[in-house]
Amino acid sequence: MASPGKGTTSMTSPKTPGSGSKRKVSPTVGTYAVQCVKCFKWRKIPSKEQYEAIRQSALEDPWVCSRASAWRPRVSYDDPTDLSPDMSRLWVIDKPNIPCPPKGWERLLTLRGEGTCRFADVYYISPCGKRLRSMVEIERFLEENTRYGATISDFNFQIPRPLHDSKRSASEAQIQGANSNLFREYIGAEFTGVKFSDLPINANTQFDFILSFTIDYTTSSPHSPTNGKFNIFWDSETLSPNAVQAIKSKHKNVRVALSLGGDSVGKGYVQFMPSSVSSWVDNAVSSLTNIIQQYHLDGIDIDYEHFDYSDPNTFSECIGQLITQLKKKNIVSFASIAPFDNEQVQSHYSALWNKYGHIIDYVNFQFYAYDNSTTVSQFIQYFNTQASRYSGGKYLNQMSKCKGANKTLIKTVVSGQALSLFLRHPWCMVRDCPYIVDQTISAIAVFVRVRAPPIFSQRTRLSA
Repeated sequence: MASPGKGTTSMTSPKTPGSGSKRKVSPTVGTYAVQCVKCFKWRKIPSKEQYEAIRQSALEDPWVCSRASAWRPRVSYDDPTDLSPDMSRLWVIDKPNIPCPPKGWERLLTLRGEGTCRFADVYYISPCGKRLRSMVEIERFLEENTRYGATISDFNFQIPRPLHDSKRSASEAQIQGANSNLFREYIGAEFTGVKFSDLPINANTQFDFILSFTIDYTTSSPHSPTNGKFNIFWDSETLSPNAVQAIKSKHKNVRVALSLGGDSVGKGYVQFMPSSVSSWVDNAVSSLTNIIQQYHLDGIDIDYEHFDYSDPNTFSECIGQLITQLKKKNIVSFASIAPFDNEQVQSHYSALWNKYGHIIDYVNFQFYAYDNSTTVSQFIQYFNTQASRYSGGKYLNQMSKCKGANKTLIKTVVSGQALSLFLRHPWCMVRDCPYIVDQTISAIAVFVRVRAPPIFSQRTRLSA
């Protein structure tokens, strides 16, 4: 589902009777809404219970307007949106796939008032009326009250986030501001010795390292497909689990992901060659979970480039189900895809996007692959074409200047079309072409922020 509009709420309350001072109030949830994955319009959900049921299966079963017909006959994608952000409400973006409370239980969200360090609290009210505020309390209660038949997996204390919060801390602002201030670097080419610390990291950006690559091929030559059983093909001695931990500890704005596929392995191309959807997904989830947890990673990037033995629908189902399961199990927090302008490649990634675009956070379209002679008007045309193909999104709005590239071209594209230009140096040969974030690079790429993960809005009102 696409990103919603922004809104704020006033925290000022009426004066307390008999006094000349104002008293603080806490906001409460006033309206539930979900955004359609097809028309991107907000639809009101009439009850908390219906909202929780939709939220529970958000990743596996994306919501569309037609489902509102259960309480709103003849609703269509052409109808105007039910809600638009305004200055009288605080829009709160909820987490997907939070389980519905067990029968007889209530999940209670309490939004804190102005001036507090924590935005909200989640409580569970048991059938006997006891309020529980942590997994520790839940576990203790269930052990002492087995008659309720609930399990620990039925509970989730994740809190939503405000769509816009001017009182965020500096570190939160850096991370949550990724929509407009994101830098991504593919790193890991073997035999180069490039380290995380070789790259200067701007503290004011969300900085993503993408380890390249992990491939479902054997590590010994001749390399052959393994049907979703992934092995590491990046420089794992230099970019080790300890190195990942160290760079993330030193820079709180750093995330590290891994990229699947790539162009070649050994002397041949990396082909996407699943034996079947179910077997490939099972193997991929298992092998990638082990790697991601071993290396303390945050996300996943899809960079398959050759499909001589696979059709678009099979690719869509394999990758879509893989990302869904990894997100549902909280193995990764974000996912991206990296297509480029090739008919076979585009057919596969378009099929994936059309069905599973709601769980894809970024499209790293490989604009740098176009010829160096590309003109300004051609770049604009290419960008508009790809933005249309991967539609429904918002675009990052940061530019990085270039050294050794056409500065005028980049500046013109950015100023003329509000495009987002980011640095990408092939194979991360930083020592041969050193750069500083926001200042230098020899190749360009446009990274398009296309859709947020499935999101929901809890519009809040003030109560005394």
